[in-house]
Amino acid sequence: MAVLRVEQLGKVYSGEFLWRNISFSLEQGEKVGLLGPNGCGKSTLIKALLGAIDYDEGYIYFSKNLRMATVSQHLETHQEKQSMRSYLLEMFADILLAKEAMDKQQEKMASLQHNPDALHDAIHSFTQARERYEQLGGYVMEAKIKEVIFGLGFVEEDLHRPLGTFSGGQKTRISLSRSLLREPDILILDEPNNYLDLDALAWLEGFLKNYKGSVLVVSHDRYFLDAVITRVLEFEQGHLYSYQGHYSQFMEKKQGIIENHNKLFAKQQEKIAQTEAYIQKYKAGIKSKQARGRQSQLGRLERMVKRGETQYLSLKVDQEVSSGKKALVLKNIVAGYDGKTLFSGVNLEVLRAERVGIIGANGCGKTTLLQVIREKIPYQGSVALGVHVKIGYFSQEHETLFDDLSVLDTLMEEGAKDFQEAREILAKVGFHHEEVDKKCKALSGGEKSRLVMAILLFQKPNVLLLDEPTNHLDVYARQALENALEDYPGTLIFVSHDRYFLRKMATRLVVLTPEGLQEFSEGLEQYLESKKTTPQQEESRDDENKKPSDKKLERVRKAKLGEIEREIMTLEEEVEVIHQSLVQEEVYADPLACARINEELEEKNRQLEQCFTVWEELMD
Repeated sequence: MAVLRVEQLGKVYSGEFLWRNISFSLEQGEKVGLLGPNGCGKSTLIKALLGAIDYDEGYIYFSKNLRMATVSQHLETHQEKQSMRSYLLEMFADILLAKEAMDKQQEKMASLQHNPDALHDAIHSFTQARERYEQLGGYVMEAKIKEVIFGLGFVEEDLHRPLGTFSGGQKTRISLSRSLLREPDILILDEPNNYLDLDALAWLEGFLKNYKGSVLVVSHDRYFLDAVITRVLEFEQGHLYSYQGHYSQFMEKKQGIIENHNKLFAKQQEKIAQTEAYIQKYKAGIKSKQARGRQSQLGRLERMVKRGETQYLSLKVDQEVSSGKKALVLKNIVAGYDGKTLFSGVNLEVLRAERVGIIGANGCGKTTLLQVIREKIPYQGSVALGVHVKIGYFSQEHETLFDDLSVLDTLMEEGAKDFQEAREILAKVGFHHEEVDKKCKALSGGEKSRLVMAILLFQKPNVLLLDEPTNHLDVYARQALENALEDYPGTLIFVSHDRYFLRKMATRLVVLTPEGLQEFSEGLEQYLESKKTTPQQEESRDDENKKPSDKKLERVRKAKLGEIEREIMTLEEEVEVIHQSLVQEEVYADPLACARINEELEEKNRQLEQCFTVWEELMD
């Protein structure tokens, strides 16, 4: 059953249709990826579906009474002062109302001990309120919040921080957490992968794969798309095409589909040419009536469009001169900022033509490590560059660009011999005609990334330091970058959270931790395999490494945990018995008995809260 239908949708932008005749459906439980080059209108379509902007043609239909959620990119001023917990709890307004109703009825019961008839009604209302609270998930609400925020990289203490104290990326993750909490019927997500490290991405993929609702997601993370989606909707030249399967299956199918389409297109073009020749030849002769008939047929013909015409980048990154055998040696590096040490004991040796990927948790200092290699910040330890090493640097923040310079002037400042050479290099990364006159400050993130790549093409370094090079690039530009780097003869050292890129480019993977680097000589697959260790294996490994005193403490902890879990089960059963007794006439008709049982209920609930507190401490 379709939960969303879009029919003949069109949107005008700057006087022309950005896209037109867009039609598709989203089935219940279906996971669909929305792809297309940057600027094709993916985010515009998402905004139209969410009702954030108007559309100019067509219709959008949603199933009745469905719940829809997305990720908000901005917070209102008053929300900045809210704690994360109160912001997330807004998603549970119905549960909080049910809890309030339950508490009110419980208080009312205590005040009506001498009025059996009214007490009976209050007990009935309390039972209904409690059942609704339970059905809505009130008893697991707090656990659900913790599951989601822990999965996306937050800790329990973050729940009490004001939203205004978080970074922009953290706020986006908080908004994503909020959207996931109630598992709505449709999740519409625009680049949810941004600001997530590898662990958080893996958690999100697992969550969405098991998610019962429908998902429409814009993403350039091909690994994520392979893991989550079951269908691709792709924008191409203002049209929207549908392909069954995940990203890699889509790529395999697409070329064959386009080839078959273009064969039909060629046949149609041939037929049109023949018909036009016939019309031209006989429009004024004895066959003019037939010619007019064919002219009418031609006018009614739905003309095909040749596909696959999108101009993707074709890059070739080269080096001016080869470096020595050892490109880089780091020894006992310690670095940080503002008096805070991010990492210490970093040792790394990189040989010529090696491809080393650097990963690690958000904020661990990956960018800082690249700056140490460039010797742009203070550090302790030793950095030794090899013979003839020439470094080219790609920054994810693009701070190497100057806002007031044009694209063309940027290349001239780098030393291009003339405008012709600069234009030729810029054309290779997709800057044509008047685009080269745009100021750097007016460029999008993707355009800035392409300009930095143009600089690297010109510089011809033999060691490339890349900091999140695929950020802001669509899937097609990422593919072009990978193709270029595969043929690059120099040394590659890069930071990335793009697992598809890491798997393809990194022959060696290093994980940055506060205590140094952890190496995986076989690349991403070896690292991901290490993350698959089951809790039982991890527990067994921990037990092997524990000292005898540690093992004893762990046995004590497990024993206490089992004891407290049994106590919780007993208390919950006793509370249920008390609830059942309250609705019996011989109880609610006896004020003294009712008062005594209410007191007992309050005491059992208080004991339960204490037990849950102890249980959480033991779990931590």
